[in-house]
Amino acid sequence: MIKPRRRFQAGLESLEGKALLSAVPAVTPSTLNSVLKQIDRAAGTFAKTHNPAIFDAALSSISRKVPYGHDQLFPTWQDTEALYDPGTPGSGLAMVRQLKADLKDYVQSAVADGSIRMKGAWAGISNVASAASTTSGFAPILTSKTYVATLKQIDRAAGTFAKTHNAAAFDAALSGISRKVPYGHDQLFPTWQDTETLYDPGTPGSGVAMVRQLKADLKDYVQAAVAEGSIRVR
Repeated sequence: MIKPRRRFQAGLESLEGKALLSAVPAVTPSTLNSVLKQIDRAAGTFAKTHNPAIFDAALSSISRKVPYGHDQLFPTWQDTEALYDPGTPGSGLAMVRQLKADLKDYVQSAVADGSIRMKGAWAGISNVASAASTTSGFAPILTSKTYVATLKQIDRAAGTFAKTHNAAAFDAALSGISRKVPYGHDQLFPTWQDTETLYDPGTPGSGVAMVRQLKADLKDYVQAAVAEGSIRVR
């Protein structure tokens, strides 16, 4: 009779273990990937509306898709929302990256401490950071049409300057042109102001050299901004 008891006890422990395991909420890779996409959609809407209350409400709802997410993850997301500054290029992208990193960190720690279960393998655990870098909802677009138009406006402004020799009017024209490029007035225009000093009415060819450098400044700015993800080209 002893052996049957032991078998019964072992079976009972197995059933208890299964019961305990079933009591732990599970999250699937499909759900987590869906959450990542919902973050992108909410961020894209926020980039257009600039309504922080609606964005916060969207994140609140999204957090409920993850077990205990509203209580444990959402407060962290609210802190992360503060990373966005409409006057700082790239801050929107940085915020979205961090929201996704927060999700990854929460899931990893919750699975590790046994408070939730992972059903299957989630690739997002390892590549969420790189996936976040592709999020572009907050990156303004510079079209090739706008880029070419900006080059032509530089030529026109320089032609007027060659006739009037009015440095203040030329500087004002460049200030206006720089606004055609995303973040151009803050990031590009100061460089253009330095380049203006290349022109010397007593030095033949200095005007051409200045215009050539203004265009090179534009090219360098766009290439750097695209590389860091603060603007997109189309």
